[in-house]
Amino acid sequence: MIALRQIVSMLREGFPSRGTWLAAAVLLVVLDATTVLGLIWRFLLRDALPASPGVLTVVALVYLVAVMDLAFLAFGFGKLRCIRAAVWFYLSVGLYFLASGVLGGMSREIATWPWVLVWIVTLIQVVVIFSREIDGGEIDHPNETPRE
Repeated sequence: MIALRQIVSMLREGFPSRGTWLAAAVLLVVLDATTVLGLIWRFLLRDALPASPGVLTVVALVYLVAVMDLAFLAFGFGKLRCIRAAVWFYLSVGLYFLASGVLGGMSREIATWPWVLVWIVTLIQVVVIFSREIDGGEIDHPNETPRE
């Protein structure tokens, strides 16, 4: 519970207004949930619950719109580098599912393991940046000059 309060506090400090941090928080929750569900489906349930390539493509496009909304907030208004790094992770997941849907429509399969390596590297980056920001209060302040 204390960690959740710290994360919410970081979000409040990382965005200039109540509306932007609330929108970012909602997008983060939605993207996290759909990412976990999508990856569980891909690796565990794809054979039991098949989806047509068209449905996969449409869902990926909707997901990518949400990612672009978060990117707009994170890069345009936000100060938290961990959210900016998370955008890259979400973008890679969305592009994977989009490519999977498009190639599935052409009866082709996409190689998964190179994408898994990208996801692992970006998630490690997100965790490292997040731990730095939560421990030391390192929030990117674009209007400040670097300290010497």
